Amino acid sequence: MNQDHFVKYLTQFYGYGNWEVKDWFLGIEEGGGGNIAHINQKFGQFYYWCNIIDGLVDNFEFQSLLDEVRVGGFLAINNPHGPARQTTWLPPMKALINHRGGYWPTLIEAKWSQVKNLGRQKITECLNSCWIELFPLPNPGVNNFSRWENWTAHFDVEWRMPANRRMYENFVLPNTGNNLINTRLQFLKDKIECNKPKNIIAYVGTESAYSHTIQNFIQGISPGPFNIIAVPPFAILQRDIDWGSNQVTRVLIVRHPARTNHNNYWQAVSNNMLP
Repeated sequence: MNQDHFVKYLTQFYGYGNWEVKDWFLGIEEGGGGNIAHINQKFGQFYYWCNIIDGLVDNFEFQSLLDEVRVGGFLAINNPHGPARQTTWLPPMKALINHRGGYWPTLIEAKWSQVKNLGRQKITECLNSCWIELFPLPNPGVNNFSRWENWTAHFDVEWRMPANRRMYENFVLPNTGNNLINTRLQFLKDKIECNKPKNIIAYVGTESAYSHTIQNFIQGISPGPFNIIAVPPFAILQRDIDWGSNQVTRVLIVRHPARTNHNNYWQAVSNNMLP
């Protein structure tokens, strides 16, 4: 594994789309890369070919460079049943279509919208959105041996990645001496204050450690408690940032789509977004 490719991805990848759109979606981490060949390709394509604009790339263009996504993933558009579903993105995409388009989409419509509208750099239509990753690499959990434990064999000792989540959060960025999570949150804070999006949907779980991280982060921008919106048996946490001059950003902390894909829950998320 090329360490220059790795370091550039670790320090410069924040997600997909552009910062000027109304609707932002914040996830815990970028996924993908089940083996070393796919990981090497992802880092290499990012290093050489991606048009990186302020930490963001075009989702369709970047995914089109990756064999695992183009051949078997959600860009497999030659499938007679349409492109494959991306389970993390699909429920929020349905909520966005309902919110901006005014109707609840069919499965095939939502899958095509993932391909055409999600996280695009230069498209400004209402369904475009910004998809941000709190972390640039997958969870270093016990099920991700190919992503983590095997990666270490490809680094010099000084570049070896941590083997658990807490060490990952506190990983010191190469050549900067800065803590990973604090650096990324500060970058995100600057983008929020500069662009003042209408909605930030943080699909990090309502009761997880990352829910508390995001709550504290938002309260650092604008102090105040989160409201609880009941969607039995689950909930949505809601907080508005009032910038003055009739500018408001609504933050919704919601359950992870992989844990809650019920339409009624994501309809409630859609209904509580600002126009």
